[in-house]
Amino acid sequence: MYVDVVDVPLAGKLYVYWENGKLSGAMLNKRYAELDKVAEKGNLKRDLPKVFEYLSNYSSYEKPPFSVDLLNLGKMSIFASMVYRQLFASAKGQVFTYGQLAAIAGSPKAARAVGSLMAKNKFVLIVPCHRVVSVGALGSYSAGGVGVKLKLLENEGVDTSKWRH
Repeated sequence: MYVDVVDVPLAGKLYVYWENGKLSGAMLNKRYAELDKVAEKGNLKRDLPKVFEYLSNYSSYEKPPFSVDLLNLGKMSIFASMVYRQLFASAKGQVFTYGQLAAIAGSPKAARAVGSLMAKNKFVLIVPCHRVVSVGALGSYSAGGVGVKLKLLENEGVDTSKWRH
């Protein structure tokens, strides 16, 4: 397991973890304690150049230039995998409510489950959970706070005025 730090414009330092050519996690402005126990310093630019380029120039990409199969999704439920895959494939500026993502994943009454998945998202910016909002409210952003969520959405061209007080 390897870890490297990428400075992401608008967001801050992203700690990226990988093993055997697959991403294991990406945490914003903090280390992933569980993975940090076994990780050694790596070179993301050398080992996963498309991931490094994408994160280093995050705001200039419409979508990731690599496949979702690069993510080690582990033993996720089908529902969780569908939610993560939908977000991974989403275009810059595309916003979903928790309920919309639940419906897309086949469980329209599972908005709270989507919220829980977003709070636990271990692939920050790669699975862009900042694009998920509550009905009529911005919702939280455990990866970096509401201020970072607003900056990321505004950079993607989303009108955030309805969520500002």
